[in-house]
Amino acid sequence: MDDALRALADAQGGVFTTMQARRVGVGDRGLARLRRDKEVHAVARSVSSTTPWRDGRLDARLLVRTRGALALYPDSYAVGASALVLAGVPIHRVGSDRADVARPVHREVLTDLCRIRPPHPSLRSSTLPSTAPALAEAIVQTALDHGHVAAVVAADHALHHGLVTRAEIEAVADLVEGWPESGRVRTAVALMDGRSESVGETLARLFVVGLGWRVTPQLPLQDAAGVFGYGDLGVDGTNLVLEFDGRVKYASDADALWKEKRREDRGRRAGYLFERIIWSELDAPEVLGPRLTAARARAERRPDA
Repeated sequence: MDDALRALADAQGGVFTTMQARRVGVGDRGLARLRRDKEVHAVARSVSSTTPWRDGRLDARLLVRTRGALALYPDSYAVGASALVLAGVPIHRVGSDRADVARPVHREVLTDLCRIRPPHPSLRSSTLPSTAPALAEAIVQTALDHGHVAAVVAADHALHHGLVTRAEIEAVADLVEGWPESGRVRTAVALMDGRSESVGETLARLFVVGLGWRVTPQLPLQDAAGVFGYGDLGVDGTNLVLEFDGRVKYASDADALWKEKRREDRGRRAGYLFERIIWSELDAPEVLGPRLTAARARAERRPDA
């Protein structure tokens, strides 16, 4: 690939437009050859990527398409889920990899690459002086577009990592009160909790809250000697501790697995009952619900609960 074209693409996160390629001396025939030889890959008719992207995860595909849309429309800025992936915030239950951008248009336009929205007077991220309010707007827009679960996953991550404050999210939520689907936003604000440390922990928390349970994320585990660790979710009023098992942290770290086992052994001696949740069970509520309900019943029957 031409060095100038490579440098251009690298500066834009691995994407470039057909017009940009022409400006650095790569014409339509040259671009067609690059695509044919799989040195670049089509993202849209006028946008290419230097890496294969179609078989990637949803967040990776959305990131490529968002960068492509921003390159194609220099007067645009990312909104909603597109703004989340640009900020490195995880997405969940976002139903499409079509990018979301705003630019000076009078009505919404859908293309194969992106949805182009007119800027709303109350939500004009391009004029904001810092990333935190823009991220709050992205979370609220994600709730409007994709529902409260998608927004809570993003909000928990952003709050946990100090990327945004609860007050900033609430301020943006107030701006959209009365909008269509604003009930999704109210629900997301009520449920978001930055104490959850991963997407899995957030989804596990939302599941048991949906059962009507009250839970405490990152519950301090204590015995006579004091606090010796934290449980992912403590079920209030019981000694039941729910642990989300994503497996990833143990895959290449035997020491982490050993420490986790020692922590749970000490917790059981202190009277805690542990119940693990795995990814596949989050998609099988008919299995997970009865199992957790039975575990809670056992915990409530224990004399030390």
